Amino acid sequence: MEMSKQQATFLQTALEQWEKDQLLAPETAHNLRQSIVVRPFDWRRLARYSFWASLACVLIALGALLFDDWLLKMAARLFEASSFFLCLFFGILSGLCYTWAFYRRKSHPQNTYSNEALVLLGSIGTATALGFGGHALGSVEQHLGALTLLATLIYGTLGIFFRSGTMWFMALLALGVWFGVKTTDWAGTNGYFMGANIPLRFVFLGALLIVFAFIATKYRKLVVLTDATYVGGMIYFFGALWLLSIFGNYSSIELWHGVRQYTFLPWAIVMAITSMCSIYWGLKTEDTVARGFGITFLLLNLYTRFFEYFWDNTHKALFFGILGISFWALGSYAERLWKLAFLKTDNGNTSSN
Repeated sequence: MEMSKQQATFLQTALEQWEKDQLLAPETAHNLRQSIVVRPFDWRRLARYSFWASLACVLIALGALLFDDWLLKMAARLFEASSFFLCLFFGILSGLCYTWAFYRRKSHPQNTYSNEALVLLGSIGTATALGFGGHALGSVEQHLGALTLLATLIYGTLGIFFRSGTMWFMALLALGVWFGVKTTDWAGTNGYFMGANIPLRFVFLGALLIVFAFIATKYRKLVVLTDATYVGGMIYFFGALWLLSIFGNYSSIELWHGVRQYTFLPWAIVMAITSMCSIYWGLKTEDTVARGFGITFLLLNLYTRFFEYFWDNTHKALFFGILGISFWALGSYAERLWKLAFLKTDNGNTSSN
């Protein structure tokens, strides 16, 4: 059984105690100790984090370029480029990244993270090209719906072609932006689309994605994309429910300020019930995603209500004292659960990562 050094130390201590209490025969305890293998340094995780850090640095560098007047002026003098030219330039650059990733996947299929990083780098180039394309057409704001829809189609197609959950997740993000922009346009001046404000609309979008994720498991070519769809749907669904529990189905800050806090309590109850149902489903089916989202948003719901109802009416020393005690209790409970993690196999650890 492979495990981390901390898990091995805990298990060794447990075996010694069981042997001392005569719950295990010495020979059995010896055989169990021999079966423990301490996992070496996790180079796989280091590779993943390193590529994430590399992409983050690329994004920071692009941001610094875009917000640095001197660099922008120098680039303008060097290239004397129009927005159309920059759109074409970054489009070709992203295409080269996708092509390189395609051939690397054939020649070096074991280099999962570097191949995925190339695809993600290409997606950054695609987004940049679309941004300059919007400028070339007039302004990004005027064509935001069309640009995000195009981004959704590009990322979605590449996600299916490369069988990349990362690209598919980016397609879902672009879909969310397009959905928000278009439904806001269709809503008009009153801010409601079919009687729903923005958070309530995203509850329905998240629910549709969750249903799609379950349906997609029946199709072999789409199975690789179901995890990203499922997680994306849960983020939209529970995130929007949480916003509804704070703002309700109101379309403006002025309307929201004009109602009492207890008006939002039904939404908080709906969120609590939904979270508990998600926890129950996760425990029953061993669905870690459903269980994790259910626990996370149930706690977020409780702490949000705590801030809403007690922040103004409670002395701050008492308020933060209660908050600190609750976090201590939560941490102690989580620590007890963590100590049982050594029972997981290496495959279980890999899937959770």
